[in-house]
Amino acid sequence: MKGLRDPEAIKDILWAFGKASRPTKLFSVLEPRLVKMAPRLTPRQISTLLWTYSEAGCGSERLFQPLGRAAICGLNVLSPNGIVNLMCAFSHSRIRSPRLFAACQGHVIWHASRFTVRELANVARAYAVAGEPAPEVFECIELQVGPAPCTPSPFGLP
Repeated sequence: MKGLRDPEAIKDILWAFGKASRPTKLFSVLEPRLVKMAPRLTPRQISTLLWTYSEAGCGSERLFQPLGRAAICGLNVLSPNGIVNLMCAFSHSRIRSPRLFAACQGHVIWHASRFTVRELANVARAYAVAGEPAPEVFECIELQVGPAPCTPSPFGLP
């Protein structure tokens, strides 16, 4: 494929096709190229690519495992939405990645206050669908979204 050597261009093209619900042979043709590019891809590109493949129903172990391993090293630069996309891509595709989910667990717990309630809900859903045990994540989410503890009024008011 002439001109498709730029990871950002590949990500954008596949995202557009995936968003338009147009999975084509392009997904399978580009898969080996993306696997080779894995070490050079940014965490954001990986998150978007895996989400796109998942949404298009084209996810495979051959693509997800190497890209998932590459993403682990860059979790700290992903936005909460990027982490959610990454986790949801794996859970939606039913591709197991215990190492990725363990790495995300620490990140979610450490940075829980940066996640919106919707993002935390999607994190919980990703763990549940993937069947990955994460009691600490669920406890953390409960603390983030649960009711605020009651503190007595200094003025004696309810």
